[in-house]
Amino acid sequence: MVNLVCEQQSNLPEIEIEKKVDCGYVPCSSVAVTKNKNDLDRPSALPEIEVEENIEPEMPNEKVLQKDVTQNADSASSTSGIITKNKSNQRDFSSDNESEVDPFANSSDEDPDYFPSDNNSSTDVEQLSQEIESDDEAETDDSEEEIGDISGPDVWSTVKTTRNFHIVEHSIDCKINIENQDGLSPLDIFSLFITDEILEKIVVETNTYAQQQLLTQRRTPKSRQNTWTPTRKGEMKRFFSIIICMGLVKVPNINLYWSKNSSNHNQFIPSVMPRDRFLSLLRYLHFNNNDGLLESDDRLYRIRPLLDMINARFMTVMTPGRDVVIDESMVPWRGRLGMRQYIKNKRHKYGVKLYKLCTVTGFTYNVRVYCGKEDSIGNKDHSHKVVLKLMSGLLDSGRTLYADNFYSGIPLVKELLDRQSLYCGTLRKNRRGLPREITNKKLKKNEICGLENQHDIKIIQWQDKRSVLMLSSKPEHSVTLCKTGKKTRPNKNGEPGKDILKPKVVLDYNNAKKGVDYSDQMSAYYSSLRKGLKWYRKVAFELIFGAAIVNAWIVYNEINHDNKLALLPFREKLALLLSNQQDFLPSELTVNPKRTHSLKREEGPEKKRRRNCTDCYKSLRLTMKSKEADKKVTKVNTYCDDCENKPALCLNCFNLRHQR
Repeated sequence: MVNLVCEQQSNLPEIEIEKKVDCGYVPCSSVAVTKNKNDLDRPSALPEIEVEENIEPEMPNEKVLQKDVTQNADSASSTSGIITKNKSNQRDFSSDNESEVDPFANSSDEDPDYFPSDNNSSTDVEQLSQEIESDDEAETDDSEEEIGDISGPDVWSTVKTTRNFHIVEHSIDCKINIENQDGLSPLDIFSLFITDEILEKIVVETNTYAQQQLLTQRRTPKSRQNTWTPTRKGEMKRFFSIIICMGLVKVPNINLYWSKNSSNHNQFIPSVMPRDRFLSLLRYLHFNNNDGLLESDDRLYRIRPLLDMINARFMTVMTPGRDVVIDESMVPWRGRLGMRQYIKNKRHKYGVKLYKLCTVTGFTYNVRVYCGKEDSIGNKDHSHKVVLKLMSGLLDSGRTLYADNFYSGIPLVKELLDRQSLYCGTLRKNRRGLPREITNKKLKKNEICGLENQHDIKIIQWQDKRSVLMLSSKPEHSVTLCKTGKKTRPNKNGEPGKDILKPKVVLDYNNAKKGVDYSDQMSAYYSSLRKGLKWYRKVAFELIFGAAIVNAWIVYNEINHDNKLALLPFREKLALLLSNQQDFLPSELTVNPKRTHSLKREEGPEKKRRRNCTDCYKSLRLTMKSKEADKKVTKVNTYCDDCENKPALCLNCFNLRHQR
């Protein structure tokens, strides 16, 4: 054991101070080694002190002392303090084979398992001394690090061409979990996602919300809400069929779907449901009970049951294959909302953001709604947590996740590797932990370079029209260019075009990333979204008439390979099948009976055509004289063409006269 004594000398010259060493197992509270000013590596702004090293001549174990001094020097590079050494007091310590060792030559990077202590107490020093004496022959070797271990600093090197891969990849095909797949109609497939349980939940909450509103709101005597009756599951299906049809045929105003004008006339929608009944259902459509709204902190309380049940059905009907993709989509909304987002590169820049996990074919497997930034847990950023939540049921199975630069990061890829999953995606240059040899490198057109760390995580840069930076953990991705099967245009001299080359990592990313884009594209076609005052109704419509219908269409075409349908005829058949649901009361069949009388307008100038309403005049004559009644009676230019003498009638009197 070597005892070092620290003494502060006032007569020594001032020396610039750099590092402070935690001196192994020396039984003093604070020890520093002095070094000549010319030998210092880094400047420091710490106060200048003078320290002298006094080494006793007795050295019972030179081998232990050599290892201790080396580790003390290693700790000097990672602790803030002082490293000084008097040049006159330097001493060379040799091992049994008399090889020279510089105690200040090693750094903490050579020993990743050594973490210097910030506490210089005698207890820690004695414990460290006992550990070193008990394991005198132990050495740290970076090459023995396990593949699954993600701790320690990254060491970047050139990309290898061969390696021993330790993750067994999942099968490439998706699996449809339907027992009897023969003869299924579009309605049968759609009912796998929007089940009777979901419909019953919507019906119950709609009736509850309507009852709450009718008890609290004020209504005029002529309000259509006075005739409200509780809805049923069959009527809700017919309501859904009208919503789907409205996505196929667009008109400026929702009331025009029931117009008799030849330019806007629609035969299907008026035959399914009267206008006032449809508007009442649309007004009271609800998905959760408002009684617990004030007590809940969940911003998605109004649609939480619907979102959870639909996600459960998405995960049940289909099991994704090897490749899955994550991206965000927007539900347009420009009203006031705390979780409204702005994404400049989206078609709808303002709205509610949805995180979607899809297969390569566009099937939506999981959806999460952005509700605001959550508290960071375990030093994980928001995108990191979103990926883990969306992939919660798909980890530890050898799948590959594709995502854009919003999600890509070294910590995420390390955690996915630890969970037996691979990653591939674009990368931002300002992410932490990236080697500057790649991010700052300038390449020419079609040049490619890359590095990988000890965990087989590769960073590949390729120069196309612009620089493309990719992050991947797949073993087959390398820094070579592959043929895409396409060629450039022939030049003016008639020479054939050249083969277009791209890295395999870019080809795989483009092939997989189309999944979310394809799902959003199909949802945008024939969208049922309309302007409204309720943001949660828009999100619910996107889930039911967007993601659920597109999923049903994808599953239908997967089952019927020989009889595939385009999205338009699929929606048309689905709307027709939903409108034919007849599980309602017989009395509901005559809600809007066909009238035998019609109200028409007089021809000619308006002033000459106006006459007194016949029924209004009769009711006024019961309480006043003819002159007074003639002044207050309603002047109209309409009459009933089917009544005797074609009396002049206002709209209210016409309805009262011909009411059954």
